[in-house]
Amino acid sequence: MPKDEKYSAIRSHRTQNSGMQLLQGARNFMITGSSIQQVEGDYYDGGRDVGLHILGQHIAADAMYNSAERFPPAKCHPGTREKIISAILGWVNDPTPKERALWLNGPAGAGKSAIAHSVAVLLQEISDDSKYAGSFFFAKDAIGRGDGNKLFSTISYQLALNFPSFRAQIDAAMLDNPTLPTASIDVQLRCLIIEPLLRVTDWPAHNPTVIIDGLDECAGSKRMQSEILSLLSKAITEHNISLRFLIVSRPEYWISDSFEIGPLVHVAKSLCLRDDVDANWDIEKYLREGFNKIYDENIRIMSSTPLPWPPDYIIKRFVVSASGQFVYASTVLEFVGASSDFCDPREQLRILTTPGPHQASAFSDLDKLYATILSSYPRPHTMKRVLGGLLLELSEKTIQEMLGVDSGEIQLVLRALSSLIKISKAEYSEEFRVLEPIFGSPLEGASISFCHLSFREFLLDESRSGGYAIDKSAVGTEVTCAVLKLGVDIVEDSPRAVQTIERIGLSIYRKMLDRLEGLPLSVRLDGRSIANVLEELCESLRKIIACKPSHVAQPSHLYWFTTFVLDFLNDMELMAALDDQYWRKKHRHLLQSLTDVLTIAQTISAQQIMDRSPKNSATFAYIELYSSSPHYGREHSAKGISELMNISLDTIISDLQHLPDL
Repeated sequence: MPKDEKYSAIRSHRTQNSGMQLLQGARNFMITGSSIQQVEGDYYDGGRDVGLHILGQHIAADAMYNSAERFPPAKCHPGTREKIISAILGWVNDPTPKERALWLNGPAGAGKSAIAHSVAVLLQEISDDSKYAGSFFFAKDAIGRGDGNKLFSTISYQLALNFPSFRAQIDAAMLDNPTLPTASIDVQLRCLIIEPLLRVTDWPAHNPTVIIDGLDECAGSKRMQSEILSLLSKAITEHNISLRFLIVSRPEYWISDSFEIGPLVHVAKSLCLRDDVDANWDIEKYLREGFNKIYDENIRIMSSTPLPWPPDYIIKRFVVSASGQFVYASTVLEFVGASSDFCDPREQLRILTTPGPHQASAFSDLDKLYATILSSYPRPHTMKRVLGGLLLELSEKTIQEMLGVDSGEIQLVLRALSSLIKISKAEYSEEFRVLEPIFGSPLEGASISFCHLSFREFLLDESRSGGYAIDKSAVGTEVTCAVLKLGVDIVEDSPRAVQTIERIGLSIYRKMLDRLEGLPLSVRLDGRSIANVLEELCESLRKIIACKPSHVAQPSHLYWFTTFVLDFLNDMELMAALDDQYWRKKHRHLLQSLTDVLTIAQTISAQQIMDRSPKNSATFAYIELYSSSPHYGREHSAKGISELMNISLDTIISDLQHLPDL
């Protein structure tokens, strides 16, 4: 069938016969033997495809890739996303793929729908070998396009248009039971796709591809999305359906579970846009060519502006801010190239590169996307505490212990925001696994960060994020005070401190200290709150040293803590953040007094550790390195100590196993 006639049925089922005005308003009738029939208000040529026309009343025509509702569609800029599209086409063109489903996933704004549309165009309009079966582009806020109940009827309808042999089968099935499109989705899949395909005799040997985009935007409960994936899995594994499926979505946890541990784990492969190393290059190309187009379209205004425009450093800045987000780059170009008669591209660019309320309005569409995702979480206060911790690059354990958020709640937040957050698991040698009971698993210290720099900027700018804005200073002060208070408990040998460190593991505790060391230089902290805790710490240390001038409890913990606080105080000397009047009056005396007692406490704890450690031990070597050669710094890897002090790695591991006894 010629391509320009393929969708004539879509047009015909919407067109009313102007010669039947006297029947206007009549519904649900059929004149046998006549060339006119009516089904749900539309008129059809009664001699052919009556069943198909009935099916057409129940589809989401706007969800097809080339629908008017999607115009202009998101599509890949020429010369970009080539490796990703090539990988997808490689799977499409494989006559016997190991996996019959391909999951293309990526964070919000990564350009997934543009890739899906470009693949649909390549298969339907350029390919001549019937590899395109149909498509459904979900959209939550578009009528019909968010309805999962219309998915399989819409795919079935397209199969009928694209494959004449299937058309006859679906027409017969609909005449036999016109209520099929209103049945449950499992019945629709079975009766409108699976069973008709089994009856087709001349189906292409190369299974055609169905494209399902934006599954995470399927309206309703998560159950509908999971049910769709479960049904597709059964269609592949139990019915050996003669189709393959390209499924595109954000990596929401319930969708990820279906592909990683659920029904599709053995029949689907994954392609993640987070792993696209060419994304930044593609975005830079897209921006440069987009700005060149804006320049040319406004040549009378821009004639006095030297090329290249904008300067290279501005484009590089936009690429960094995009962080792989094509939606960010397209927002930039749309704002700078606004079609209003009174918009000067140079002024629009200046607004984008100057923080303020006007810049906030430029990213309103992007901010709406972020706000929509954040609004899905039912406990915004808790979510903001987790986000505040992530802004400070804190570990999950630190957020739990220092910000008082339950570990299960943290996991729920990370799940809900999975399209905006990436988690990089820590890697370590298997020979260190024996240390997990003491130090905790390094995997617990996995790095959690934001996918996009623009999301970070959104959270920190109240004019953009409103009620979702994070006060980084307040969070930083709260965490710093909590860690310092834990140090006070360590000094006083409090059971709470010992239990906390045992619970989180020594390595996580050490990471807390390391992360907070440079915090005063990057975050404006509340001087009054921190000074109060430091005064308490100073007083506790004085009492301990006065009572037992050569002995402290928990010397290994105290050694690490005093080392951290000394470095922390050095940062405080340099920072301008703690410059309120209260702090200026008291900080010099407090810092000097605290430095003196910390140095004494550090010396005592170090001596106790060395007295208890064999001279050839890793612990002794570490203390000696730090004490005698400060220029080495505090960080020494096990391998580094092994090489510097000529101690075997096995000995180091054995020493570390006995560290809590020191």
